[in-house]
Amino acid sequence: MVQYIRYSLLLIFLALIGCQANDGSKTVQNKETIQSDIELLLPEVAKQMDSIVELANSISVQGRTLTKGEIELVARIEGLRQPWDSWQKNYTQFKSLHTKNALSEQDQTIFLKKLLTQLQSLSEMATTISI
Repeated sequence: MVQYIRYSLLLIFLALIGCQANDGSKTVQNKETIQSDIELLLPEVAKQMDSIVELANSISVQGRTLTKGEIELVARIEGLRQPWDSWQKNYTQFKSLHTKNALSEQDQTIFLKKLLTQLQSLSEMATTISI
């Protein structure tokens, strides 16, 4: 019985290793797909961010006391600026590291997945503000 369990665990372990070995070829394709998704979403998010920052600026320079709603809206927009600036710096850093071949394929994929997730979140938050 103990040998049966050992063999079962060994087979499961080998199957997992086999799956990971095959996953390497998917990593390159997946990395390129993620990069493409970022390149498609990036102009839209940049436009959203420009639009809501412009909105915050126009509210802030009205020359009168702002309402509570206006103050909250400007604060939400300002709260998005820092993550957006950080995202742009991280994306620039990724491109630099990619150009220098400083990251493995797996690290590039992980980095890109995080960047895409962050960009999607920024897009969702910017959409709720601009509505």
